[in-house]
Order: sequence, then C-alpha cells, then structure tokens
Amino acid sequence: MKLRIVLLSLVAVLLFGTAAEASHFLPFGQARRLSKVWTREACEARGPSCASWKVGHCARIAQERVDCVAAVAFHSGEFCVFILENRATDNGDVHQRRRHLRCEHV
Repeated sequence: MKLRIVLLSLVAVLLFGTAAEASHFLPFGQARRLSKVWTREACEARGPSCASWKVGHCARIAQERVDCVAAVAFHSGEFCVFILENRATDNGDVHQRRRHLRCEHV
C-alpha cells in the first residue's frame, strides 16, 4: 500500500512539473510574429522618416526565449540593426526588449 502511494505521488509530481515547465515555453512562430509587430510599430513611431523594416533570422536561445535580428531603414540613408529578445514570463505574457542596437549611415 505504501509503495502505491509513493508511486502515485511521484507520478503527480512529474505531471505537475511538466505542466509548470510547459507554461514557460515560447513557441517559435509566436516569437517571430511578435517581433514583426514590434519592429513595424517601431518604424511607424518614427513617422514618415522610416522607409522600411525587416525581421530576419530568429534563433531559439532557451525554451522560454527566442531572439530575432531586425532592421529599420530610413529615408535619410541611415539604417539600424538590432536583436529583439522575446522571453516568456511566468504569467504567460511575452516580454520583448531591444539589444545591441547598431546604426550606420550609407
């Protein structure tokens, strides 16, 4: 009887641990879509000076994090490239931040 209780407890712990771990997983497609929305909104926020934007390569860094390379080009000839970090939070939201901004004038 004690063995049965121990086994059931172990199964419950494993199932609970798997469910908690899965809630922090960030799907790759969702991160890429959110990166496109963030980059488009950043371009639109600059007004008519923004000529175009693009989200390029994305890579999974961890199960809860996907980073994407993005670029914004301006009519002045300037373009900026950066990494957009997408991270799943404990409450199911996605936190985004821009990293490694590099701007150059062509």
